[in-house]
Amino acid sequence: MAAAETLVRGLARLLQDAGDLVLDGSSTLTLLTPTLQHLTQVFEHHLGSRNQNRGFVALPSHPAETAAILQAQFLFDVLQKTHSLKLVHVPNCVLQSAVKIFPFKSLRHLELRSVPPHCLRGLRFVYSQLESLTCCKCISTLEEIISACGGDLSCALPWLELQTVNFSYNSITALDDALQLLNALRVLDLSHNKIQDCEHYLTTLTELEYLNLAYNFLSKVPNLGIFSRSKLVTLILRNNELDSINGVEQLVNLQHLDVAYNLLLEHGQLAPLSTLHCLKKLHLEGNPIWFHQNHRSAALVHLSPRAASSNFFLDGKPLSSSDLMHLPRLVQSVSESIHTSASEKTALDRSALESSCAADFSDSQSPAENVAVRLPRKKSRGKIKVRRASISEPSDTEHEPQTLSLSAGLVLQHQKEMKRLASFRDRFGAEWLQYKRHLEEPDQVPVISRSRSADEIAGRPPAMDLQSESSDPEQEKPQVDEEESSLPLNDTEKEKEPEVQLDESVEGEQRDEEEADELMLGEEEEEKPEVDLCQPVLVSQIEGEGDPEPDWIFLRVTAKHVIEVELKAARVLHKLELKCLQNVETSELSWKRMDLERVFPVLTLHFSYIRKDRQKRKYVVLDDCPEQCLQNVLEVLSPAVEENRRNQDQEKGSTKFQCLKCKQEFSQSLTPWHQGSHPSEVGDTKILELLLASNQAVNGVLNTRDFRSVDHRLKLYLDMEVFEENAEEFQCFLKVVMVKFGRQGEFLSILVASDLRIYVLEVTGAIRGQPADWLKKTGSHYMSDISHLEVGLCHQSLRMEFENPKASYNLLIRNQSCCDQFLQTLTDLMQELPAKHRSKVKEIPTVEMNPQHWLWPLLDPKTTDSAAADDTCFFYLLAYLIQGTSAFPVTLLGTRTMLFLLEENHQWQVQPSLDEDHEAEMPPRSNIQLKEKQPITSISNVITYRLYPCDIKLMLYDEVLKVESTWHIRTECPELLVELVEWIRCPWEEMFSIELRKAVYEALE
Repeated sequence: MAAAETLVRGLARLLQDAGDLVLDGSSTLTLLTPTLQHLTQVFEHHLGSRNQNRGFVALPSHPAETAAILQAQFLFDVLQKTHSLKLVHVPNCVLQSAVKIFPFKSLRHLELRSVPPHCLRGLRFVYSQLESLTCCKCISTLEEIISACGGDLSCALPWLELQTVNFSYNSITALDDALQLLNALRVLDLSHNKIQDCEHYLTTLTELEYLNLAYNFLSKVPNLGIFSRSKLVTLILRNNELDSINGVEQLVNLQHLDVAYNLLLEHGQLAPLSTLHCLKKLHLEGNPIWFHQNHRSAALVHLSPRAASSNFFLDGKPLSSSDLMHLPRLVQSVSESIHTSASEKTALDRSALESSCAADFSDSQSPAENVAVRLPRKKSRGKIKVRRASISEPSDTEHEPQTLSLSAGLVLQHQKEMKRLASFRDRFGAEWLQYKRHLEEPDQVPVISRSRSADEIAGRPPAMDLQSESSDPEQEKPQVDEEESSLPLNDTEKEKEPEVQLDESVEGEQRDEEEADELMLGEEEEEKPEVDLCQPVLVSQIEGEGDPEPDWIFLRVTAKHVIEVELKAARVLHKLELKCLQNVETSELSWKRMDLERVFPVLTLHFSYIRKDRQKRKYVVLDDCPEQCLQNVLEVLSPAVEENRRNQDQEKGSTKFQCLKCKQEFSQSLTPWHQGSHPSEVGDTKILELLLASNQAVNGVLNTRDFRSVDHRLKLYLDMEVFEENAEEFQCFLKVVMVKFGRQGEFLSILVASDLRIYVLEVTGAIRGQPADWLKKTGSHYMSDISHLEVGLCHQSLRMEFENPKASYNLLIRNQSCCDQFLQTLTDLMQELPAKHRSKVKEIPTVEMNPQHWLWPLLDPKTTDSAAADDTCFFYLLAYLIQGTSAFPVTLLGTRTMLFLLEENHQWQVQPSLDEDHEAEMPPRSNIQLKEKQPITSISNVITYRLYPCDIKLMLYDEVLKVESTWHIRTECPELLVELVEWIRCPWEEMFSIELRKAVYEALE
């Protein structure tokens, strides 16, 4: 009871001071569920059962007998007028009774965090007035909170005022009919759930403007009602399993669409965007199409002309100037493709009318023509076309629209045939004639004769052909060579102007189509032609269980692919990789061809693709000898299937990955991130247990010898998550323990250098799994901002300082050769920078052992002069002292007679220049702390390990105290341990006149 009184007293004092913010709705009152339970008990004790009433309760105006009753009355009055409430339940706390919200009579906004819905009481009294409802980590179905009102278990009634619902971070697997009760809902957030299909439940929402279904398992765009389709402004579907966005074309007023991190494989799947004229933001990052090198340009092709502008944001970035350069051409091509079929005749009539009046308007251009002039043009292969104005009577151009249509049809058909044959020869090379027999099947119209049947197709008499002539005589000559001699000269002149305009429009359309194709193909270089392993086979694809497709195709089999080739244009339709072929099946199909029903062989190929439309390909063989052709294909495909099965058996138990950026494949089991046991948690900041495993062998991810060779997954992580500039390229990295000025202790990190910046990535956990799980970016500096570089004592550390912002780092490399090599690599990168961006570093000094150094007092004064000490006077080693399973960073300093174990403070910053009065001042002695010292003569044995060349044990014996001890030293440079043994051996053997005892063990015990 005392705890409850204390709680009431503290809460009353808080609301007396800041209650106005709660009462006016500008702040939310947040209570823990045990707190509300205590308050409920206080109200029931002092105020009786009045808090159970449905309406607002007026408290008695006469003074209360005690302060507790006054405080309870005050709290009850405030809670009745509170507009916004947030209830939080601690998951590990067990609720002893129900959580009652009866006192909150004026509630408008309710937020529940981890509150079990069956324990909530009183929601049925306020649900009709709630404007927003948030449930996080509470529910698994909508019905338990919307229909049943939590623990009230009331009848389902409409929520009249509810406009915002946030049910994110729950365990909802499916929607239900409870959404029918939300008639006024405008905002719905169902992100971070487990929903697989929305079915028809969202169609009942008529006022919806914002819908968030991110981080679920949706495979298609949710279906909305007819009213919400016109009102929805924001649709967020990121991190689902969408392989198409069909359905968004109905959302005519959509402004923000987020379909990032889904399974969109081709830019052609963005076609529904062309109807979204109000779209302002589009997110596609993380999809396979996002890794296309021309992703932005290819995506802009499918935008609505009215949406694509400088205010449009694609993947979070506004359209750049290079993107805007494409807009006029793209807008024109899209708009032409939409309106060409509907306005073709009108355009021809207008061109004929302009040609008859060309003398009056030859110096002016329409806005459309101005756009066309600005478009980039390819160089003309023919002669320069000269425009000639003709002055004619209206009667002379009476039949020109029909004449132009026929001439245009002949020219266009001829150009298409010539281009088709040229591409056919280019595609199949010298062996293209082997496909010719398939083009002249008896039941098909001859290919060349198609261009001569334009009269019959258009329904015009052949005589009309005598009234037209191409503006380019060389192009028209193969078709109208015979008619050209009989054409009157005046008719030719009258028709030149409109035909030039038509020819340009046809070329413009073809040019736009070619440019769009180039964008979709990524402007990549053409692949080298692959050699066929058997003769191409004429087939027809069967979709599902239906009949064969009317468009026949060639099926080619090469050493790497099964290729589907278009019959007429010789265009590659699909390339299916042989290494993905899992099984080959044959069957028969009865099909009517050429009025004769016969049985054809059927070939079925099964692939291991993720895309459903590429997993199974079914063909009916239509070649002259279908059985023999099928047998030839099987002889080629069967060995590939057997090899794939053998590879699958070998790869069982491992997970294969493919980089979406460079297509490189790798297996998780082949390149482990971390070798050795998982280290325990780090306690003391000085204990670096992560080094225990990484120093035993060369790690598969972080090779400390090759600075430019990095694991593929880490390289991809750097490109996608770390680098801040679009054009940044990885150059080198260094796995190193470092000390940052102003931060206590050492920390393991990866120093990454690109061609522009240097990044400091702190290793925050075990080096395994995804890099994002164990790396954290703690520093980013331009390479040009390096203001100082300095090599540490004995070349075992490297110090660097940056400006803008100012930061100082001490890289404790603990390896002389590695330090020198990395410094050389870094200086080479700095020299490759442009002259105006090069660093201000002119020279790189090296720390020397002199009287100003804090280790100088420990040296033997007999072996050093007053100026400096060379390497023959001391031995310096940055290492680790191993005690049990912990590693402590230490400095081992050796003189000719003593060995010191020191804790050295590696905090470093460039010191300002000292004046003459302070030049002789000594640095503070707090830079070192003596842990232990032993005379060299106390060493009784030296133990090294063949499999662990970085470890050494010095066995010590104190003859005075009769105590044995061991120094287990681990370093990152085996050569330094060899030097240490040699440093100890010389004075030891000189002292005892016997050979130092050294033992070599196989491995650590």
